Amino acid sequence: MPETRNWTFVLDTGCPECGFAPGGLTPAEAATRVRSALPGWAAVLLGATAAVRPAPEVWSPVEYAAHVRDLCRLLPARLATMLSFDDPAFANWDQDAAAAAYGSLPPAEISADLAAWAAAAAAALEAAPSTDSVLGRTGRRGDGTRLTVAELCATLVHEVEHHLRDAGGTVSSSAADDHAEIRTVVARFFAAFVSGPDAAEHAADLHAVLLPEAVVVSAAGDTPVTYDVDGFVAPRASVLASGALEGFREWEVAGRTDLHGDIAQHWCAYAKSWTESGSPAQGAGMKSLQLVRTAAGWRISAVAWDDEPR
Repeated sequence: MPETRNWTFVLDTGCPECGFAPGGLTPAEAATRVRSALPGWAAVLLGATAAVRPAPEVWSPVEYAAHVRDLCRLLPARLATMLSFDDPAFANWDQDAAAAAYGSLPPAEISADLAAWAAAAAAALEAAPSTDSVLGRTGRRGDGTRLTVAELCATLVHEVEHHLRDAGGTVSSSAADDHAEIRTVVARFFAAFVSGPDAAEHAADLHAVLLPEAVVVSAAGDTPVTYDVDGFVAPRASVLASGALEGFREWEVAGRTDLHGDIAQHWCAYAKSWTESGSPAQGAGMKSLQLVRTAAGWRISAVAWDDEPR
């Protein structure tokens, strides 16, 4: 049977069954979500009824896991093809033919296979840039459905998480929520660095995302320079509001978040551009943001950055 089953409507409306919301996942964030689901899959496949269908027409956990394994197995090649060619057509995947053998697979075997292929898919996602030009590249499924790289990421996350619920497992909703909140905090941090009449207001938003005791370190010069929050925010608000830098903005190019309990790290590449004395300028570098969970939500406890030589 051709590849005709289509869950891509969740990319527009979300999934009413599992609550998935696409939310503009980057490849690195998709990789984190895939890895976060693996403990749930491992637990489900250890169950005594892992190979048993709960009803004749409902797949067993093993069958769901095998299907997800195959989706993870397909992703690296499809992603690489989308990054290398313009709007490629993927080779057809006969889902029914593949599913015919799922029920006979030993739970321990499929658990190991799923872990290995999910890790391969996550690694491929992490290696993909998060630029708009990359996220917008397209490819076509066997039924002609066209997906962008961003949509491919979201589709895989939905399949991994949705079918885990189908199999009786649980995805840590708190982990997904934490990643979404951290993504918002990081976006607010970068949005604060913009010139113009509202620059002071934007810069002041840094106080909302930084802990009052946060430490900020610039490694962009010959020796590191350390700031407290006020010492970091005030001069930047002043220069961005002064008019000396026209059209200044700073943005994340690609990044990933590692999360453990109440602490997290966001590691990212960033870029910036502006016009100074009539001459355009640009820069780039890396930032490391340390975050902690507080009663008011996730906040940045430390920032360090280093610029690329100009």
